[in-house]
Amino acid sequence: MEVIELGPLIVKLSALFGAAVLIERFLVIVNGVLNRLFIIQTSIRYQEVDYFNGQMKLAMKATEEEKVLDDPNQAQKDPREIEPNPNHPFRESNFDILKISSLEEETDTEKRFEILKRMNKVRKEFWMQLFGTVIGIIACYYSKFSIWVFVTSAIKSVPVDSVEPAMWEFAFTGVIIGSSSKPINFLMNFLLNRKIEIKRTEVREKLAAPIAKANVSKNMGPQPQAAVPVMSVKPMTIEEIVGFDYDGGDRPERLEHTHIFKKKVDLIVYHHTAMHSDSPFEELVKEFDRKGWLTGYNCVVFKDGSIRALCRWDRFGNHARPHNSHSLGIALQGNFETNASVPYSNHDGRYGIKAPTNKQVDGMARITALWSLMHEIDLKFPSKDEDNTKYIVPHKHIAPKACPGNSFPYKTFERKVTYYYEQWSKDETFGQALEEFKEMPYVMPNY
Repeated sequence: MEVIELGPLIVKLSALFGAAVLIERFLVIVNGVLNRLFIIQTSIRYQEVDYFNGQMKLAMKATEEEKVLDDPNQAQKDPREIEPNPNHPFRESNFDILKISSLEEETDTEKRFEILKRMNKVRKEFWMQLFGTVIGIIACYYSKFSIWVFVTSAIKSVPVDSVEPAMWEFAFTGVIIGSSSKPINFLMNFLLNRKIEIKRTEVREKLAAPIAKANVSKNMGPQPQAAVPVMSVKPMTIEEIVGFDYDGGDRPERLEHTHIFKKKVDLIVYHHTAMHSDSPFEELVKEFDRKGWLTGYNCVVFKDGSIRALCRWDRFGNHARPHNSHSLGIALQGNFETNASVPYSNHDGRYGIKAPTNKQVDGMARITALWSLMHEIDLKFPSKDEDNTKYIVPHKHIAPKACPGNSFPYKTFERKVTYYYEQWSKDETFGQALEEFKEMPYVMPNY
């Protein structure tokens, strides 16, 4: 029997391994391209379907809301601004069911997407492995490369160089190369992931070093500080002047195709929320969600004077039916009705403070003055006997409500609004900032 020489065998095995590595890398590139194409195609299809379904639901809900808000037969015994309608398909009793249904639909969509990904992965791996094997066989045939020649040489007792490989030997070698690409892929991924993890550890150590140094410096006492470079003064924004941050309110995309102003805003209605004065913004959002409404007031001021947008300002909210479609609504968080004969009143302090804080009233006055200048609303405060369909009015003047309560400082509020309105209307810096603010998203309606 011919003795197999170790040198040529090692060369052949090295070439075999090298060919398997090359095919594995090639298949990884092809696999990455196919994955990207699949994810893009599938994601676009599901996004289009989900977006269409979402817009249909919002449109249906908005239509039902408008019917309820325009219904003159609705009972208005509850002094709170937004009352649940017992016949509304999105009423409070059904809202949890709607949320669960929406969650299930979202979960089903994710499951379908994951199933498609797994099915695609199984099919793709089969065809990729077959593709790699075919490439290996073709490469072996044209390069006349075969690992079986050593076995043939040993069996026939002839030199390796004199063995002429048959077609099936090229196929055999090609199958070995193609099938070896999978374990090599596992090995390459293991090595690459380990390298990435080592790099992450190094980065963490580098990031931790300055913190540790700072802690040491802190323990050593004050250190000499470098000179602060002189910075150019940036023009003030309307948010800095008035004192608020505008982000479009809660989930502004929900109102993209609904609650659109059909005519010019000419009315500002001010309220109290009738909730506990310590309730956070998130609880106010939940309150409207529980009642099944898409949105609520355009703005809310809390007892510390902080101002938050709830409904985006280029859309109308749910706060003063039937005048929502041409008005903006602002509310103070709290219940400021102290007459015990009024249902849900705060005569005993069950809803927190019984009168709004100075910071609250001042914040409401600043936003009201801002809105008046933005929409060119005349600075008028009509009495209950006058026309209350425009200008600046409390909710109780346009509805049989106690809102914003008998302890609300109406005269102080009107005086503050007038002060800010007159000051800002003459201020060029304010005027420039206001024009820039109007160009921001979710700010000005497109009449």
